[in-house]
Amino acid sequence: MRKLFTAALVLFCVVGILGLKAIGQTSNAKVPNPEFAAIEDKPGLPRVLLIGDSISMGYTLPVRELLKDQANVHRIPTNGGPTTNGLKHAKDWLGTSKWDVIHFNWGLHDLKYIQSDPSKLADPKAVGSHPQVDLPQYESNMRELVAKLQATGAKLIWCETTPVPQGSAGRIAGDEIKYNEVAARIMAEVGIPINELHSYASAGKDVQLPANVHYTPAGSKYLANQVAAKIKTVLTKWMPTVGTENWPGWRGPRGDGTSQETAVPTRWNGLTGENIAWKVELPGRGHSSPVVWSDQVFVAACIEESSERILMCFDRQDGKQRWRSTVIQSMLESKHQLNSYASGTPVTDGETIYVTFLETDGTMEPAKNVGQTRMITVGNMVVAAYDMQGKQQWITRPSRFSSAHGYCSSPVIHKNLLIVNGDHDGESNVLALDRKTGEVVWKFPRIHQTRSYCTPIIREVANKTQMVLSGSKQVVSLDPDSGKLHWSVEGPTEQFVASMVFDGDQFYLAAGFPDYFVMAIRPDGSGDVSKSHVAWSSTEAKCYVPSPVLALGQLFVVDDRGTISCFDTKNGERLWRDRLGGHYSASLVTANGLVYCTADEGIVRVIQPGPELNVVCENPLGENSFASPAISQGQIFIRGEKQLYAIGK
Repeated sequence: MRKLFTAALVLFCVVGILGLKAIGQTSNAKVPNPEFAAIEDKPGLPRVLLIGDSISMGYTLPVRELLKDQANVHRIPTNGGPTTNGLKHAKDWLGTSKWDVIHFNWGLHDLKYIQSDPSKLADPKAVGSHPQVDLPQYESNMRELVAKLQATGAKLIWCETTPVPQGSAGRIAGDEIKYNEVAARIMAEVGIPINELHSYASAGKDVQLPANVHYTPAGSKYLANQVAAKIKTVLTKWMPTVGTENWPGWRGPRGDGTSQETAVPTRWNGLTGENIAWKVELPGRGHSSPVVWSDQVFVAACIEESSERILMCFDRQDGKQRWRSTVIQSMLESKHQLNSYASGTPVTDGETIYVTFLETDGTMEPAKNVGQTRMITVGNMVVAAYDMQGKQQWITRPSRFSSAHGYCSSPVIHKNLLIVNGDHDGESNVLALDRKTGEVVWKFPRIHQTRSYCTPIIREVANKTQMVLSGSKQVVSLDPDSGKLHWSVEGPTEQFVASMVFDGDQFYLAAGFPDYFVMAIRPDGSGDVSKSHVAWSSTEAKCYVPSPVLALGQLFVVDDRGTISCFDTKNGERLWRDRLGGHYSASLVTANGLVYCTADEGIVRVIQPGPELNVVCENPLGENSFASPAISQGQIFIRGEKQLYAIGK
């Protein structure tokens, strides 16, 4: 009994001591910041990570609330501090989980002044005071951090450092602008979008504490609106419905007419309305393709009566026009009867849409490279950028242009650059423009100076980034970052219209005028590879305008006069040839193993690849169509001569 009593007493004492200790801990413990609390992911929603300092801590909870049904919003479990702290802890913060979007900032703790103790702010004017991380080191650290974040595969958003007011302790007002400029330069180089929170915060009224970098609770909610909106843009931009794609420019997301969607319509009738979701009258005409991004459809056109070149946006759900902007107004140019005054297809990244037209200036000159002498108009290439609400961001005129056949150039996005082909019958170049300003970054001069209308495709192949296009009596591969030449093939003809395609092994072209070729080129050469890297060449198809497409390991080529040919990509053997009928201007597209061929009279023939021609459906639109189709989110968008159609309900 005595032993039991002793044991009970010991147990009582131990429990009591532990209890007192626990009570003491509870009373002295610091309540954790709620923004640091772990959250449980909702299945099916993308995962977003916020990285930043106390400013981001302030907007974390309201951002989480604003995106509660759209994303799982996490943040790093601490104040991110300066870039040096980011380099030290980035691996732990990123962990092993998959991130879909990372919104990040460093800056306020880099530019703050310290002395011997980095935890204490110092008077910037005091002897021995210095920024915690100076600008050169900040740039170096940021480059390393961006590389680490890029390695996650997430879509990144750089968030500008917010304003430093006059009188802020330990900081100099205006320094944040210098640090933001360094960061902006890095982001432009690697194509990371920027959340312009500095200007947004500056526009807010009574949102920031006096002489303090921090914000009121209402100010943090104000910042959260901008942060959430920017994240939403990226979520929409990169994450359409599972299994679907945007169609951001000429020939789609890969620039080769391929769609990875499987639920694509194969049967419709524009005359009866069968499987037509909507159709809308277009205020102008043109041969450019529709561009589809999320719930927006963009179309370029020319209103011939007023000589306006316009860019329009329609609602993908019901076809209602959201906005219309006049890009230029100038005299109509000389052109071929099969061309239009709005043939270049716009391109978008989900934040900005770019479009190009020809602006005549009243100058006339004798036409070059034509059989019959005549005078034609001359003018300037015009390239313009608009935001998704139709507000012009910039407009530029980077080159002169002269062609008896008129104008058509479809721009291509590459990182921070906009690539524009300026082939014409004069001093011509392939151009790269800065996407934020429109300024020319590089030019690649075209030595043969002969009109062509081809859009380049960009691929990572043979251990380098290659931008390949035919045109102006050549096929060239360029480095899209610098415009330097990788390799070239002379010929095989004078003029080109059709864009090239790539199957992972070889590039394929269909051209042209006056001689017709189908050709395969190996991509691992250097310099002039005309004699060494042409894998095969055929003259058994007379294609000029429609671009070819690859489907199920076969190359499909439709010539302008309605004959379709199927080639073995390995050796160039023509497997079969047959008559489709009609005349063809639109390029081929493919989805779910089927090939779609759009005739000028508006009949779309759907073909099943195989040992012979197998037309599984013939679908009349009810009007002429010269534009290539766009496939996005389970629908096909076709531009008729007068109306825009959304096919698939």
